[in-house]
Amino acid sequence: MDIELHVPQGFGSELRDWFATGQADVALMDRAVREVLTAKSRMGLSENPFAPVADEREGAFVPGDSVVALGYARESLVLLKNNGALPLRKSVRKLAVIGCHAASARFFLGGYSFTRWLKASVL
Repeated sequence: MDIELHVPQGFGSELRDWFATGQADVALMDRAVREVLTAKSRMGLSENPFAPVADEREGAFVPGDSVVALGYARESLVLLKNNGALPLRKSVRKLAVIGCHAASARFFLGGYSFTRWLKASVL
């Protein structure tokens, strides 16, 4: 993960301390910053840092965008029922989800999605 917006949930002050104490190599941060800035540059955010107004958005989508979006959607499907996709015994009834984002499904929705702001009880 090269970036965590806008409220650190996984690696806030702990990651900062790792770099400060030398537990983490600064070259890793340099690589992450380079990747993020390169992506922003490719998107034109250096030249046009603000979103276009409604009139300027007309024609922003080109033919084929929906095909690409559908491909990404298919690649990001979540396994709700295991019909043999995972090599688990049929007797397995529960599976642990672990890690810094395991406490809430909201973390996987991203900070800019509408559903990210719904109450935690909804998700």
